[in-house]
Amino acid sequence: MVDRPGSFVAYDATTLRFIFARRFSFATYVTDAWDEAINRSVFHPALGREVEQALRAGAFAPIDCRRLAQLPDAWFYVNPQCLFKEFLSP
Repeated sequence: MVDRPGSFVAYDATTLRFIFARRFSFATYVTDAWDEAINRSVFHPALGREVEQALRAGAFAPIDCRRLAQLPDAWFYVNPQCLFKEFLSP
């Protein structure tokens, strides 16, 4: 949205250009939840086995993702397997 409270962009009627209303940095938003080695996708079982084998073959063993459940609004972007104990393997 433009010209609203909290907007990153505003319209300058004097110069007839859009300007930055406030600074933006991805560092504010990027967390480990963006790392698919931690917050892994869920696949059909057959494809999931294939992906798991490929990850292990490339030395990308799964990382425990339970700590992602503590991130703000984790429900919206963290794999449910990381949020609920009943989904996690022992």
